[in-house]
Amino acid sequence: MTLPGPNPIVRNLDSTGAISVQVPPLKSGKGPREILFFAIASEIAKTRSIFLLLDENLTISQVRALLISAFPPLEPLLPCCALAVDGVIARDFDLLGPASTIAVLPPVSGG
Repeated sequence: MTLPGPNPIVRNLDSTGAISVQVPPLKSGKGPREILFFAIASEIAKTRSIFLLLDENLTISQVRALLISAFPPLEPLLPCCALAVDGVIARDFDLLGPASTIAVLPPVSGG
């Protein structure tokens, strides 16, 4: 299924029945960004991924604050999580830029 507009979101059903999503790269401005939640963050958010319209001039710290407002139960966890932007760990003062995917990566411990 393709949605109309300058930045269509394409959803594909794969052989396992899971939906895979592709978001074309954004040129500039505000656009849909896929937010991926991993491990305990996905359990708390009750989803593995969502799309949010985010401006590319936001800092990662501002993205973190928007995620807390969208998912209040994440507030205690999110400050401890790393955010990866298109596969690269971002610092709080980095700008979002034309990224298409943001991953919320909780801290991991193990033995």
